[in-house]
Formats: sequence, structure tokens, C-alpha cells
Amino acid sequence: MHRVPALVLFGLTIVCAFATLIYSWQRWPGGSDEQKSLWRRAITACGISLVTAQAFLLVAFWVFNIYIGGWSNDYPLFKLWARIELVLFALALPCVLVGSARRKWWLLLSSTLLFGICFLVAISM
Repeated sequence: MHRVPALVLFGLTIVCAFATLIYSWQRWPGGSDEQKSLWRRAITACGISLVTAQAFLLVAFWVFNIYIGGWSNDYPLFKLWARIELVLFALALPCVLVGSARRKWWLLLSSTLLFGICFLVAISM
């Protein structure tokens, strides 16, 4: 009974992380981006790509963990996953902060939530 609120909160966090990423992708071809400089548009594209890579890495982790066999048999692969997730977050954070203001806060929220989810999974192993 004590685990139900924690699972609901964890589930809402995952839904919020993916919803904000999808919302950022939907707002991608914005009209005001043409007024921005080329380097800012390139940084924004890099940031949204890195956050999407974080999301795909989390999905790949869950598919591997649930359907293929779990991390108990392959701890070095788990460490590699955690390190890649940290590097993606460290690269995405400055790109998102420098990027376009229309998507900045949604991408920042998504990246932070995805990193938080991965961090909580990593310390629970």
C-alpha cells in the first residue's frame, strides 16, 4: 500500500518528461526561429536532438530490462548506460539553455526529468 503513491508519482514524472519532449517537437518549426541567428538555431537543434537521445536511451533501458533479461546479468552494460545518460544530460543542458526561448523551458524540464528518472533507477540498482 505504501508503494502506490510512489509508483503514481514515478509514472506521472515519466509521462510529464515525454509529454514536454513531444510538445517541444510539435513547436519545432516555429516562425520566430527564422529571425534567430544560424548558430542559435543549430544549438537548439542539437539540444532537442540530445534530449530525444536521452528519451530513446531510457526507452531502450526499459525494453532491455523488461523483455530481454535485465541488468542483473550485465552490470558493465548498466554502468555504460548510466555514463552515457550523464554525458547526454551534460551536453544537452547548455544547448537547451542557449537555444530558442520558445522551447527552452520545455526542453529543460524534459531533460531534467529524464535525467532524474535515470538517476533514481541507477541508485536503486
